[in-house]
Amino acid sequence: VAILNYTKLNARQIIDGISKGDFTSVEVAEGLIEQAEAWKDINSLVNFDVDRFLSLAEEADKIQKEGRAIGKLHGLPLLVKDNIDVLNFPTTAATPALENYVPNKQGPVIDTLLNAGAIVMAKTNMHELAFSPGITEPTDGSEIRWGAHGAAKNPHNLEYSPSGSSSGTGAAVSAGISPAGLGSDTGGSVRNPSAWCGITGLRPSTKRYSQVGVVPLSWTRDTIGPMARSVGDLALLDSVITGEGSIHTAEIRELRLGIDREFFCTDCDPDVLNIFETEVERLSDAGAEIVDVTIQNLEKNINQIGQTLTMYEVVRGLTEYLKVSG
Repeated sequence: VAILNYTKLNARQIIDGISKGDFTSVEVAEGLIEQAEAWKDINSLVNFDVDRFLSLAEEADKIQKEGRAIGKLHGLPLLVKDNIDVLNFPTTAATPALENYVPNKQGPVIDTLLNAGAIVMAKTNMHELAFSPGITEPTDGSEIRWGAHGAAKNPHNLEYSPSGSSSGTGAAVSAGISPAGLGSDTGGSVRNPSAWCGITGLRPSTKRYSQVGVVPLSWTRDTIGPMARSVGDLALLDSVITGEGSIHTAEIRELRLGIDREFFCTDCDPDVLNIFETEVERLSDAGAEIVDVTIQNLEKNINQIGQTLTMYEVVRGLTEYLKVSG
């Protein structure tokens, strides 16, 4: 009998296999525990209680065996970035200031996922307070703020950064430690590690998901975002979090897309540029209207406006978070 490699399965395959009885939640958990040990050098997990994970998997199997109702995510292991509160887990946001902080509540996003049957496997590494895009060497000579847990590493090459600030979730999902997880995104912190680690990530529109129970950086821009190895898994997680049964799809012919090639394509790797232009051509062939645009001082404006908002909001938001969370 062939041994099933659970680390290669995506979220939907794991959920389907468990629901059909092809394998158990415990079997999946045991496979992922072995994978986490094999990839411990990437430093992606910061709070991983193996016994607790196995206990939760055993409870999931018991619920199913007894014929009780199961949710859409029953038995699915999920990773959670360490700035998102989960009961019985510390939330450090990778800062020494929160080293011993254990929240007494969790937010609606976590509640919803757990009520749907998901299992929190572990908390994941990140940059301190989510203040970093994840570059390896800052251009201004300053020390990068990886945070209290040290640097996460890219499983494709341990000398490379996984980007950030959701570095641990990106690296762990890419390494097969878990099929999916949560990050948070203010200025690219889900999108960047997803791209750098070769997985998929969704930064939803701001306020689509509740931000209650998340260590705040910028209330204007912050959002939780799912990360996984397939777009279908992202759609599933989004539908569970929002309670929406399906995602509205627009007709390609209704889209008018502006592309600032000077901003996005200058100094671009030739292979990446070729893929980019191929996909633009596919969109055009499908009926989308492609418009070349030039936005003056785009990078400068993004950085100046974003930094100003963040520095104003983080002090006020973090103070309120600590006050409300106890």
